[in-house]
Amino acid sequence: MPELNPRFRQQIPDILERLAQTQLATERHLEQAQVAVGEMHDFVGFEIEKTTLAIERLEWEPRLSPEQAAELEELVAYKEELTHLASLHPEAVMQSYTFIQSVRQALIGLESAEKMRAAA
Repeated sequence: MPELNPRFRQQIPDILERLAQTQLATERHLEQAQVAVGEMHDFVGFEIEKTTLAIERLEWEPRLSPEQAAELEELVAYKEELTHLASLHPEAVMQSYTFIQSVRQALIGLESAEKMRAAA
């Protein structure tokens, strides 16, 4: 394994400390955000069902008035917006935390390998 740039090697502990502090602060906030997104997800699911029923009701009409046609168009657009929101799963909130954790683990591994190489 080639030797690490001395400046980078010297900065690893500081980078790890800053990542650890960020990770601690982020974890608390992300857990709260995950709960909020989960609640939103439940409401959005209900709104999608309600909107789907309204669309189906209008589609069963033999003839739509211009107002009903406009309403159907609005409902379809609204359902698309809701479907996009539903695709944003609560589990995705933790991805930034997981990314920070992965970077820290990789740096710790690199630092350990460097120390072992230096001790050999």
